[in-house]
Amino acid sequence: MTLEGAAIRYRYDGTDPTASVGHVAEPGDNITLATRDEVMKFSAIRRDGVDATLRVSHGRNYIP
Repeated sequence: MTLEGAAIRYRYDGTDPTASVGHVAEPGDNITLATRDEVMKFSAIRRDGVDATLRVSHGRNYIP
C-alpha cells in the first residue's frame, strides 16, 4: 500500500489505532503486509483530521 494525502496511524494486530496510538505513516510511505493474518487484522485511522488515501496492490496468490 502507498499512502497519499495525509498521515495515518495503523495497526495490524487486531487492535484499533487511534489518532495518537499506532504506527505512523506519512504521505509517500509504503506499508507491506506479509501474511494473511496481518491483512485480516489491518486497521488505519487518519492522524490529524485530514482524509488520506491508501492505494493497494495485491497479488493473486493465496497469502499463507
